[in-house]
Amino acid sequence: MSEISQAIDRILEHVGSSSWKHELEWARQEFFKEFDTTLVSDKDAEFGLSLFQDWLLFERELEGAKLIPVKAFYQDFSAAFSPEEDKVFSALINTVYGVFKVKRIKSQSVVLASLVQKKRYNVLDTVPEGFRTDGLISARLVEFDGKFCFCPAVCFHPESQNKNIQAVLKSPDIEERLGRFLHDLACINFKARLYPDVDSALFYRDLFQTK
Repeated sequence: MSEISQAIDRILEHVGSSSWKHELEWARQEFFKEFDTTLVSDKDAEFGLSLFQDWLLFERELEGAKLIPVKAFYQDFSAAFSPEEDKVFSALINTVYGVFKVKRIKSQSVVLASLVQKKRYNVLDTVPEGFRTDGLISARLVEFDGKFCFCPAVCFHPESQNKNIQAVLKSPDIEERLGRFLHDLACINFKARLYPDVDSALFYRDLFQTK
């Protein structure tokens, strides 16, 4: 949805031009330190950037504010928001982030079953290229005007890893480490794109400590 995209761009612009600017390069180095960026094609660069921006805005706390950027931005500027702006930016601080099973696909919508929230979501949005119903996806959803839409960083995971992913999500401490686990899944997804000739199971093996 254009309103959500514009709001995300507005926060990113502020991060890059405000007192938070010095943290942007630190965050970029932190996120990309384990990747060989010389292997990144234009298409992969776009995907890698979407993963970085999602992590930066929704997961990484600003050192000064001790808040993630979407919450810090709302805290600093919400008093001057119009009702329409408040609705958009409020949506961004209440996203649904998790692992989903794709239940049904249409051209402009997809039904997802959350393995974290244990709910179904009818996402009324343009379905990203490559959607399928075998493996699991990790994604962030935004609810706006009563409809769910995707944030850009949608990661597809092979069917062979379904049991491993589901086992982690059933662990007793998953609430405490869910954000880190989803970040690790995103990084593995990016690595698999950078090394298409390598069996992706090798990247997942380290995470799940399987053979």
